[in-house]
Amino acid sequence: MENGVEAIKMGFSMFIFALALTTAMYIFSICGNTAQAIVYYNDESNYYDNISIAEGVDITTERLVGFDTVIPTLYRYYKENFSVKLYDKTGDYSSLPNGKLIQVFDISTENKVNLAYRQTNGNINAANPEQKLLLQTYGKDAVTNLFGSPWNVNALEHAKKRVDFFINGSMGYINNVKVDYTNQGQPGNTHPANLQYYMNLNNLKIQERFVQYNYMGDTVSVGEGENLETLTGNKIPETKILITYTFYLE
Repeated sequence: MENGVEAIKMGFSMFIFALALTTAMYIFSICGNTAQAIVYYNDESNYYDNISIAEGVDITTERLVGFDTVIPTLYRYYKENFSVKLYDKTGDYSSLPNGKLIQVFDISTENKVNLAYRQTNGNINAANPEQKLLLQTYGKDAVTNLFGSPWNVNALEHAKKRVDFFINGSMGYINNVKVDYTNQGQPGNTHPANLQYYMNLNNLKIQERFVQYNYMGDTVSVGEGENLETLTGNKIPETKILITYTFYLE
């Protein structure tokens, strides 16, 4: 009987030890990811755009697609490091030759916007000319509001959440910043910058234009990780892919 009690005590002690060890390893892993993100954000060279076009532009495809093409593309942009731009040629914007730019999904642009917000606290009066242009184009008063790009830390987790909000026309908090893609969160309720609005339109057509640039230089890519993934630099791809989607009514 006494031996049995001692065995139970020993087994319970081993369980507590294993639990404490697992918890400690998890905490160290989270601390490591956080430290990596802090180091990344304090190095402003990670936000520099050193890309230069090498030769020409190759337009590979131009076709009509559906939301079953658009949605997976949005979920891939931050991992595969290509740019996606959405244009509206419906309603008030139908007379515009190329439509109205309503949203951008591009790591390089988002990094620049994030840096501009951090250096100016979102105050356009404290911005230099380049920062002022970024805040005017992607700030709170623009349809293409990027909310300061708070999803850049642990991009594969937070950028996905941002895409979720955009597709569903919903809102939530990313890194304690409110990201609002509801109708009320946009400058104009007629053409809110969320995908749900366009999914509810009748006779909507979507034109996809796939452009591949040849270029050289440093860019920003997404690192690989088991859980929380962060942005890293020093990747030198040979091409830059730009995909545009233009919404118009038949």
